[in-house]
Amino acid sequence: DEYRKPEPAWETVLDVDALGAAEGVSWVWAGSTVLDEGPVRTDRVMISLSRGGSDATVAREFDLDKMAFVPVAEGGFELPEGKSDFCYKERDTLLVGGVFGEAEMTTSGYPRTVRE
Repeated sequence: DEYRKPEPAWETVLDVDALGAAEGVSWVWAGSTVLDEGPVRTDRVMISLSRGGSDATVAREFDLDKMAFVPVAEGGFELPEGKSDFCYKERDTLLVGGVFGEAEMTTSGYPRTVRE
């Protein structure tokens, strides 16, 4: 319960400013979704970032043990920029709303369907 202490000892997991500088993109934190496999295993998280704070985000899978993004070539998830939503179904499966083209979006540009 470190976060409850008057002066918690925080650990930086991802420096969004440093990532943006390295990639030449003005990234803004847009949230995270943790893979919940119970109290003993929480090593994967999907991190959402937006360019300059827009509604559209990109999402990349991050390994909390290695403190690095999981490359797609190694089975990591990466969702392209869009007004999408997602959650883990299980370790190797996401449920994703959006990013399927204009026919799958509402008139305001948000997901109309969810796919596995």
